[in-house]
Amino acid sequence: FSDPGSITITEIEIAFGSTSVPVGRGYTALLYDDLDDDGDPTSGLVLVASLASTVSNPQGTGTNTFEVADIADTVVSGGFYVAVFMDGTGNPFPALFDQTTNSGQSWFSEHDVIGGLDLNDPFGSGTLSGEPGSFGFPGNFMVRAVPEPGVTALLGLGLLLAAGYRR
Repeated sequence: FSDPGSITITEIEIAFGSTSVPVGRGYTALLYDDLDDDGDPTSGLVLVASLASTVSNPQGTGTNTFEVADIADTVVSGGFYVAVFMDGTGNPFPALFDQTTNSGQSWFSEHDVIGGLDLNDPFGSGTLSGEPGSFGFPGNFMVRAVPEPGVTALLGLGLLLAAGYRR
């Protein structure tokens, strides 16, 4: 998302799938500022807030129910990205994936070694990354930013970060 002004993000919401992400699974919600505002998270990405948590209420595919990660209120200017990260084996994509439309604004990065993905530089350290559509999977990760009260727009671009995925 690109906005010429600044906005305060208060929460990150993630829709987890109940069949792929069990209750108690650890994750980290992340907020990145895109310093060069070019709409490309492979350059100018700076981690500005994060929150480690555990999945408490995964929902089944199609419910579109989001779990809230209450991050510290953080101001971002121009472009920014929200992300969810899970370390470990199993499903490499912790968030649900909506394939009804493709905004071309979701990205992912993964590493094939647990602990190998640097959250400060996920695209520089990932072993596989890009837009899902470029790999034949067009759609949008169900990860979103929630702005401060009084701002009606839901903003942000989804990123999905994973490590330890074995094909």
